[in-house]
Amino acid sequence: MKKRFIQLIIPFLVITPLWVWYFPHSHLESPLSDNLPDLYRAYWKDGYWFTLCLFELCLLYIPISAILQRLKHTFVQILVLLVVYGALIGLSLTFADEEANVDYAGFGLLASFFPVFMMGVMAHRLKEGFQQLVHNQWALTAAMVVFAVTFYSIAYPWDMPGGETIWTQLQFVTMPMMHFALIMVAIAMIEPWSNKEYRTEGHQPSAIAKYFNFLGHESLGIYLLHYFFLFPLTMLQEPLKEMGMSTVPLAALSMVVAFCVIAITLLVIHALKRSKVTALLFLGQPWK
Repeated sequence: MKKRFIQLIIPFLVITPLWVWYFPHSHLESPLSDNLPDLYRAYWKDGYWFTLCLFELCLLYIPISAILQRLKHTFVQILVLLVVYGALIGLSLTFADEEANVDYAGFGLLASFFPVFMMGVMAHRLKEGFQQLVHNQWALTAAMVVFAVTFYSIAYPWDMPGGETIWTQLQFVTMPMMHFALIMVAIAMIEPWSNKEYRTEGHQPSAIAKYFNFLGHESLGIYLLHYFFLFPLTMLQEPLKEMGMSTVPLAALSMVVAFCVIAITLLVIHALKRSKVTALLFLGQPWK
């Protein structure tokens, strides 16, 4: 937990004050906080929710892991996880309100992403069974259907039978189903390429594979710092509206802008790594 605190909470506490100071100068047109109390009270923490949420998940996993190790039956393990999930839903409904943009402790997002975290844990514990499920054509087809239906119900609840209110309330059920289906589909799509690039004996990973591997190792730093370099998005907004570009060229242009933002962020990360102090404070890298 000391390692996780250094990795996640120290940069969270260092960067959020800088972001509050920098935001008025960023030219970004977004209803974000202009002071720290508002940021820490906000549901999404001005985009810096992930570090806090992941640290809370790690804290929660310590007692859960101890319990799971003592339970031999998978059904009982899943039952325990469902009880914990139910408790988190109760805390979320009591202390978090996304519409009012209030969630001091982060219970809302903790409840939302607890199932995803535990899916990874259980997939590792039941590795053989999970691999068989991913490679089963019928299971994969079902996962595609489940993802399509649950995604639609979450994105467009007003179009679903019964009305928007019911499907909004059901998101604590449909969201985990969507995430699990997406995990299955994503693994089925990526695994053949990944095995070829990284596990084929005598084969050197391609430049693209090395690039993705590099981004994976720098993903936390990119997440923490890239907000500071998003200012071109506001300047591009009005010209793009006037041009009336269709979806494909607009997506291509967005990819170019994203690539440039990531490139600048990586340069800053490289500079910060030159000092152990800045690497600790801004990137959460332990002092060695």
